[in-house]
Amino acid sequence: PAGKQVIPFGGFELEEYDFDIHPDMMTGLFNNFQCYQWGGKFGWMNDSESTGLFFQATASPYGEKPFDAMAYSLQYQGNYGPFSMLYSTNLIEDWDGEYQWMVTLGNQLELEDWTLQLDLSNKVGDPFFVLNDGLTAFSTAKYNPSDKWEFIGRLGYERFKPLDEISGSLIPDFPVTNSWTFGAAAHWFPLRDSQDLRLHAAIAGNTSNFGSDRSGLLSLTLGAMYYLRLPRNR
Repeated sequence: PAGKQVIPFGGFELEEYDFDIHPDMMTGLFNNFQCYQWGGKFGWMNDSESTGLFFQATASPYGEKPFDAMAYSLQYQGNYGPFSMLYSTNLIEDWDGEYQWMVTLGNQLELEDWTLQLDLSNKVGDPFFVLNDGLTAFSTAKYNPSDKWEFIGRLGYERFKPLDEISGSLIPDFPVTNSWTFGAAAHWFPLRDSQDLRLHAAIAGNTSNFGSDRSGLLSLTLGAMYYLRLPRNR
């Protein structure tokens, strides 16, 4: 297919719908990398749909307009009983015409009411320069005891050396930044035989003190979301 595509960079974190997540609990990659780009992809999947391999070419998020710069991605999808994998490698052209190499390993284990995820990447999302060399490691635990309740816990670690906001080069003698992100959320679906209405509460924190809109943040969110089901013309 061709058109607006999602660059596969984020493991299972990227599988979440944008309106379903709590941004303060997500990685710097999720919050800073503009993954929706014009392009196309093709791939192969076996008959049981347990194994797939996909190649994608899109515009790069560094480009000032579509196809000023390019991004190329190769993704492996595996679904083997309770264990699933989303592994991808990406070459992303930056402002200088050089290619940033990003590898992401997404792992998921489903055990009855529990879903456990671990995403790893050799890049960190940067609010000024899109990507930064480093390490992103994020774990998620989801517990669904019934159709009415969902509980989510997240713990993540990001390690990188900050870049100068003007030159884009490493800041001399500036120490490596270690950032921890943690969060928990509870979702309640009060309607009978429906999950169209969700009431939620979430708390999240981030220990970073450099280069992030989430720096040193502790947030508490209370809210509601309703899924509108619009009729389709037949």
